[in-house]
Amino acid sequence: MIVMPLYLNGCGVMYLNAPPNSDIRLLGKNEKAQVKVERHAWFKYWGAEPMNPDDVNASKIIEEHGLKEARIQMTNTLVDGIYSVIPGIFGFPRRTLVVEGNPTLHSTKAVLPGADHGRNPAPTQTLPQVTQ
Repeated sequence: MIVMPLYLNGCGVMYLNAPPNSDIRLLGKNEKAQVKVERHAWFKYWGAEPMNPDDVNASKIIEEHGLKEARIQMTNTLVDGIYSVIPGIFGFPRRTLVVEGNPTLHSTKAVLPGADHGRNPAPTQTLPQVTQ
């Protein structure tokens, strides 16, 4: 019984990034989001490789939903733990990627330019104010 948590211990790389050549504003913790997408990523070889690479890449979700503002989170939910009990023993852990956001820009503060798939993140910058 003591060894059981070790079987659930899998790694897995998830890319919490913006699409290349895009400017995405980071949503604050209490800001409202119109879109919420949860992707459940399964990994093989104890997390060495994702079953579906699109499930571990936030930029794909941001692109699919045309988000201009986003909040990204990787989590291990209770359900992930339960679903990973038997598959985890054989090297197939599960993780959850949550992307929330809005398709329209509500503010110009804290904009994250598109990075190189999370490997070389670009610095945060502020867009100039636009008057209408």
